[in-house]
Amino acid sequence: MLTRSKLKDNINLKLNWLCFNLETNAKSNKLDEHVESENFIKDLLNIMCNSNFKNLNQDRSNEPGLDLGEEQKHIGIQVTTKKSKKKVEMTLQKIIDNGHHQRYENFYILVLGTKQKTMTPLDADLTSRLSFDSTEHIVDINDIQNIIGGLDTEKLKMVSNYIDDNIITIYDLIDIGPKSILLNIEELPEYAFNTCDLLFANIEERAGKVLTTEEKVEKSKAIATLYDFLYKQPRKARELFYILVSNSEFAYYSNAYKVDEAGVYRIFNNNPELKKELELLEINHLVTTNYDEEGASQLYTITLQGICRDNDCLYDIQNFIEDKSLDPTEVYIEPNFSYFSS
Repeated sequence: MLTRSKLKDNINLKLNWLCFNLETNAKSNKLDEHVESENFIKDLLNIMCNSNFKNLNQDRSNEPGLDLGEEQKHIGIQVTTKKSKKKVEMTLQKIIDNGHHQRYENFYILVLGTKQKTMTPLDADLTSRLSFDSTEHIVDINDIQNIIGGLDTEKLKMVSNYIDDNIITIYDLIDIGPKSILLNIEELPEYAFNTCDLLFANIEERAGKVLTTEEKVEKSKAIATLYDFLYKQPRKARELFYILVSNSEFAYYSNAYKVDEAGVYRIFNNNPELKKELELLEINHLVTTNYDEEGASQLYTITLQGICRDNDCLYDIQNFIEDKSLDPTEVYIEPNFSYFSS
């Protein structure tokens, strides 16, 4: 029987892969908002929330402004891979122009991917007429996963089974061939988490003080979480993670490693295809990207935070690699956890 942890891992991994590929296909103009992806999300929400969402595009080629509607709860949702301010304002305008605000009370934009971290204020007239708050009513796959994580075990099983049974439909939709790794995802490798005694000894030597038992437990959890996420990434994504770490500098003011604008240019100018792996790392909370204010095309800086910052996780690992003259490719790409224990 799958544990809650295994169920959530299965759900999160497959939703992250799905959103990564929907975003990628949308950017290359291979996929418009499609009724099948809307149906997948519709049924997922209905299971999660005990709702009765309908696909508003099922009987029409397109319902301007909205894709899903729940009449009893008076909720309308736009499902999209696009997340710019322009896209949001266009959606709100269409909702008003087509009279959806007379039928529904609450409106959400569901981004199949990661929403913008920051956004300049939306048109005040649009937001006031629809009582739309961008911090509350723009949601993404991370928000969906957080809701799923709070479900009881039986409901978790229902969600996991639904995704297993239906995600292949979306893969077929975006024309993922039989040789694609997405239809032949290798089993997650098993690895043994022992101790971090050598790493802890290095931390204590640097700090000149002994770590408490509680500190060791929290740091062990943080490192195990980072490695668990790295193991689940395809090798190319782990290679990019290593490249980002190698090209970053520790910013003490933010307590995080950061790749500056020059570093970003060096990495991505001649390798634009790496942005696919970058999106995957961001979806999995390993990095945060900073674009222009509209979230369009200009990538400025990348911060290795989220999981990387927990209990100074990445900072301690980097110091250990430097002090012990380890090969960082072994640590991040293979990745070999055994270096940290005796």
